Amino acid sequence: MRKNILTAIILGLIAFVAYLLTMPASVYTGDSGEIATAVATWGIAHPTGFPVYLVLGKLFSYLVPFWEFAFKLNIFSAFTGAATVGILFLILQKIKINYWISVAVSLSLAFAHTFWSHATVVRVYGLSAMFFALAIYFLLSWLEENPSTKFRAGKSWQLYLLAIICGFGAGTHLTFFLIFPFILIFVFVKDKKLFSIKKVVIFGVLFLIIAGIVYSYIPLRASQSPELNWGDPSTKQSFINYITQKDYAGKIGTRGYESWILMTRELGSIFTREFTFVGLVLVLAGLIVARKKYREWFWAGLAVITFNILLLANYGNSEDIIILYRYFLPSYIMMAVFIAIAIQKAKLLDTRYPIVLLLPVFIFAFNFQDLNRHNYTLVEDTAKNILESVPQNSILITSGDTLTGAIMYEQIVLENRTDLVVIDNKLFTHDNYRKGKKNKLEEKNMVFSDSFSELIEKNQKSGVYVIDNSYFKKDFDVLSGG
Repeated sequence: MRKNILTAIILGLIAFVAYLLTMPASVYTGDSGEIATAVATWGIAHPTGFPVYLVLGKLFSYLVPFWEFAFKLNIFSAFTGAATVGILFLILQKIKINYWISVAVSLSLAFAHTFWSHATVVRVYGLSAMFFALAIYFLLSWLEENPSTKFRAGKSWQLYLLAIICGFGAGTHLTFFLIFPFILIFVFVKDKKLFSIKKVVIFGVLFLIIAGIVYSYIPLRASQSPELNWGDPSTKQSFINYITQKDYAGKIGTRGYESWILMTRELGSIFTREFTFVGLVLVLAGLIVARKKYREWFWAGLAVITFNILLLANYGNSEDIIILYRYFLPSYIMMAVFIAIAIQKAKLLDTRYPIVLLLPVFIFAFNFQDLNRHNYTLVEDTAKNILESVPQNSILITSGDTLTGAIMYEQIVLENRTDLVVIDNKLFTHDNYRKGKKNKLEEKNMVFSDSFSELIEKNQKSGVYVIDNSYFKKDFDVLSGG
């Protein structure tokens, strides 16, 4: 056991160092800037809010005394990613996978494209994956220590801990909820007699208490009107709308025929890029082997992958297809287990020369050039250049997650160009967002209007600058500048 824990720590350190050496020094693309701003200000990010990430990320930042805030959160992502690698190794050891195969597969996941890419930037998915792996580990530990159907309160600490982990995981990202079909199917296939009213009630009550405490952060903090307060979920109805993603309701079940075709193609591309074609063959081989030898893993793992695909198949539009890959981390963990099972069955190992260790080396080399972001400054530089080019005390209208978030981070967290009133054209549709901008405009003796066109027209003397002019071409003459 000590050897396994020491190995898990070493594997985690290897991954952590690799992540540390390949991460950018500040914000990255997507919602990186927005989430960094929410964490820095104890704010409210976009739905469903990721309260556990916001709180743990902020607490982690206090442990890193130097560097820019976004870089501290990049390190936090590296830590959670590295922890997941170590936990996967312990999981593989619990199911009796060969030591060197466990090492190779754990490091292969560490350097797989999506996993690596999210372990170096401000993202919530790495923390969610860590809780997912941790939940599986303690499920296995509980089943290992409590093989009988009788509930023993004094010897069920792993069950209590599993419920607590699930409560925290639920407050990290919605993809974590895939752990529940895994737990139910895994236990049912292993021995359905293990289910009992006492166990279900204890697990359910503990989970609901932790999840309730976690999500209470959102309305409590929103009621204090933080700088970033997406949707202002401080009332009962606004909170319900927030956690049920009412703003994104139009993305649920709206895929047309062409979008389904595009998604099917993208799925093939996603899984091939993650594990290569050979890796996918090993996943299928592992499923075949698991069908007989690891039945609980076969059914539970297959359920996670299937539900993961079905859930994403019914969410999002054609524009979202290119970002689907990041929601499959639970499936990637399952696939890594199946790859390990396949390699073990095929006996692709010589104890004198563990050639299987070449697998993570190959994956690392294959992805290094694409994922080495050590010198990446494009988003940071673009945001700074835009802010520097805008005259004093004017209005800047932004659009798009990447630049809106990066400029938000520059202005709110780094306090760069606080003289500007920055307005996002999409967020302007939210009542509470308009209310906040109304106060800022009036503080600077500018004119507010609920109509975007009127707001621009009435503040022309102050100067109105836009990043994307396509939104305003019909109503205004837009001049190039900056």
